Amino acid sequence: MNWVIGAIVALIVLIGTIFWGGYNTFQKRDEAVLGKEREMFSCYQKRLDLVTNLANTVQQYAGHEKGIFEEVTKARATASQTTVNINSEEAAKQFMSAQQAISGSLSRLIATAENYPNLKAAGNFLLLQRQLSNIETQCSLVRNQYIREVQAYNVNVKSFPTNLIAQWAGYSTKPQLQFDDEKGLKSSPRVFAPK
Repeated sequence: MNWVIGAIVALIVLIGTIFWGGYNTFQKRDEAVLGKEREMFSCYQKRLDLVTNLANTVQQYAGHEKGIFEEVTKARATASQTTVNINSEEAAKQFMSAQQAISGSLSRLIATAENYPNLKAAGNFLLLQRQLSNIETQCSLVRNQYIREVQAYNVNVKSFPTNLIAQWAGYSTKPQLQFDDEKGLKSSPRVFAPK
């Protein structure tokens, strides 16, 4: 009889340990995802600010080319309005779409700047160009870290026995960020194309 009671107590302790450890793992992984999400949004906000400064600098040299500046302003406004919480599939798609719009308008802005040799040599423009290149690299690294954190979290949600804890505690998978141009994002950011 003592053997049966001991086995039951051991089973309860084992289940409690698995439950406790699994729940704590979810807490840690969820906080890691939220931390990387905040870091990623901060990085993209710095990028938006640099794009605005870069557009203003280019506009001083090429003020008559209004279309590109309107496009940058519109893309920046859209990106600024995207929600900070991208836990829904729709919010993640809106965020990705806004960032792609910024990238597209930035490419056209840089192409416009290439037509102005004095601008390309201006100290302010060169400084902004370097800062933009650095922030693009930083955003890429942070985005990749975020993707890995979401992947680790989602594996916990789907794996046995932690999937039982996820169902009990109300945890569900988080959407992954998917860019249409994954190949372009994996290459190093280029501020000016080689001639």
